[in-house]
Amino acid sequence: MAFRCNNFNGLVVLLRENGDKILDASSKLSLSASLLYNLNSSLENVWNQRQMFNNNFYVFDSNQSELEFVYDFLQKTFALKILPDGAFWNNEKLLDIRFFKNLRLLEVQRLSFNLIKGLHTFRHQLKYLICMRSLRTIKEVLEYCGGDNSEGFMWNELKEAVFSYNSIDSLDHSLEYAPCLHTLDLSHNYLHNAQLLNCLSNLKHINLSYNQLESVPAFSGELCGHLPVLVNLSELDLSNNCLLEHSGLLSLANLPLLKCLNLIGNPLSFHPRHRINTAYYLHFNVANEDFVLENRKLNKGERQVIGSVRYVATSTRSHLPSVDSFESENTVIRVQCKNLSIGDTGVSSDMESSTSSVATVKSEVDIEDREKDRMRKFLISDCVEMQDSGIGTVNRALSSQLSIGWFLYSICKK
Repeated sequence: MAFRCNNFNGLVVLLRENGDKILDASSKLSLSASLLYNLNSSLENVWNQRQMFNNNFYVFDSNQSELEFVYDFLQKTFALKILPDGAFWNNEKLLDIRFFKNLRLLEVQRLSFNLIKGLHTFRHQLKYLICMRSLRTIKEVLEYCGGDNSEGFMWNELKEAVFSYNSIDSLDHSLEYAPCLHTLDLSHNYLHNAQLLNCLSNLKHINLSYNQLESVPAFSGELCGHLPVLVNLSELDLSNNCLLEHSGLLSLANLPLLKCLNLIGNPLSFHPRHRINTAYYLHFNVANEDFVLENRKLNKGERQVIGSVRYVATSTRSHLPSVDSFESENTVIRVQCKNLSIGDTGVSSDMESSTSSVATVKSEVDIEDREKDRMRKFLISDCVEMQDSGIGTVNRALSSQLSIGWFLYSICKK
């Protein structure tokens, strides 16, 4: 709940009538940008006078008493929400929040974050940060602190951040200044790549829905002694992105504590074997009844194929931008699974174990695709033998064999 106010007299009434709900952090104090701007100069006068008298007792006139009351109240406020209004729209005046000494939650909506001043004083205490329709980059808030234009420094208490509905098209190294983040919402942006999330070793919940991702970020790496880094991740929302192939889910095999996964709205979610193809890439530790894929628990057959593909990615890169980075090495291990039950249909297949180490890995688990690959290799080898024997040309032989082979293959499939 948020109590909103647009003028000073209304603010005084609101604080006297509902101040207890604001002070116990059960509700936010919501101020218009214009009111906060008008308060800034008055609150600064109060602060200067108190500094002058060194916090001793002194007498103010009656007109000053209400301002003193507001000043004292704002210093005790835990949660602040700032919204634009008609009088402040497209205004370039700075909004100073330094007077909210005990602030633990800050929410800014539909205002450029560069208009917020004083944020750097809260980096040691702010726990919740919400910036909606306010950012172009993460660096604007986590490194520059909006209008402060400060140098990077650690946000030691920041636990949850909502940066949704912004114009963010890429992540940056400023995320390393928030190592304690466990919940991050980056939905409704323009992200194509989210690899830099690796630095958030305590992340448990991540919302990347409504972006432009084409593959699942490699939630792994070597940083601060953690391998993989996002070992604590339990909730992952990748809905409404551009994930085309299930092989792009390879990084899921490094998430042993994953409890909830959402891929709805991606092209791959319309595949007829989407759920079981996804299950191949899950870490074997999630093979329990509690795991939820797109709001539905896995059935027995889907749980049996979990862990069929294991992915271990090791990489070292800079902890901060000043440190050199290194390339990563990826390893895919296809474990042996005998008589795997496919869904609840009773159909089974054998998968031989294999191990490969490559720089870029694309693993195919779909049985039909593997059959096509074997057929293609068989036909091409026949064409090479025909060339060695001098019968016809390679191109004509290849074309003829492929057309006949695919015709027979399609007939057999039917």
